[in-house]
Amino acid sequence: MVRMIRLSFRAMASPVHLHAAAQDPRAAAAARRARAVFAAVEAAASRFRPSSPWVRLMRAPGTWQTVPRLLAELADLADMWRRATGGLFDPRILPQLIRAGYPGAPLPAELPAESPPDPWWEVAPHAQPQLCRMRLWWPADLGGIGKGFACDRAAAAIQPLLTDFALDAGGDIALRGRGDGPGGTWTTGIEDPLSRATVLACFDAVAPCAVATSAARRSGPSADPSLRHLIDPRSGEPVASGIAAVTVVGDGVVTAEVTAKTLLIAGPPALAATEDWPRPVWWVGGTGEVSGNRAGRAAIRSGAPPRHADKPMPTEAWIR
Repeated sequence: MVRMIRLSFRAMASPVHLHAAAQDPRAAAAARRARAVFAAVEAAASRFRPSSPWVRLMRAPGTWQTVPRLLAELADLADMWRRATGGLFDPRILPQLIRAGYPGAPLPAELPAESPPDPWWEVAPHAQPQLCRMRLWWPADLGGIGKGFACDRAAAAIQPLLTDFALDAGGDIALRGRGDGPGGTWTTGIEDPLSRATVLACFDAVAPCAVATSAARRSGPSADPSLRHLIDPRSGEPVASGIAAVTVVGDGVVTAEVTAKTLLIAGPPALAATEDWPRPVWWVGGTGEVSGNRAGRAAIRSGAPPRHADKPMPTEAWIR
């Protein structure tokens, strides 16, 4: 079995872990490359940083501003998924998210109450290719898809250096090459959405793939269990589908993350419709039971004991 090292840093309010072969001398350089990608996305798209270009756009609706091009790429990706999901994924729910108890950097006191426009943003070229001109007509939350976007980009940046690695950004996971599980798979856990210290089930993922989980409530020691941070765009209210969390295996992190979120919002009928999907899907019910589609049930490792989700690996270092 390959001995792994875990190189870690914090980004986008989550711990980010790069798992790689301990003897690979390029692992530290790969982790620094991943950290740079996450830092660039967070600096551009965070709604919690008053100085971020995204917050500047939201504070001045309709005003053209010069911003990093990756911000327009991220907004375009978010809008593509809004259309593809029929609006079940919609970044324009920021006013409802703030009213539900999840504020970010201060925005204008009067948040819009009418229906959001379509299109809700516009982009124009800039003389410098890494920049663009952009204006926004509606406040939006790019945080969830932004983390998946950063994870996908960071995985692509790492691949010239490493063949075998797992990049885990707070549960959004990109897997490449051979892992330390049976047959070179990557052993992955389905966490209890209300207690991340407990893993309810394990499965062995075959790379290349991505794994993402969407939960109705935030977890962790500082989380308020009474608050639900996932908004149903159809009602503007916190999700109440009766499902606590959904985990999806997909081709990319953004695809897996958006699919998990839309299935959680749509609830049991949509989950039942995944029965014949080739990729695994699992969901955790309100009482903690784990269910899955046919591929998901087949992938669960039988008899796997629950483990502590944050148990340190034999060798761990923080990249600063």
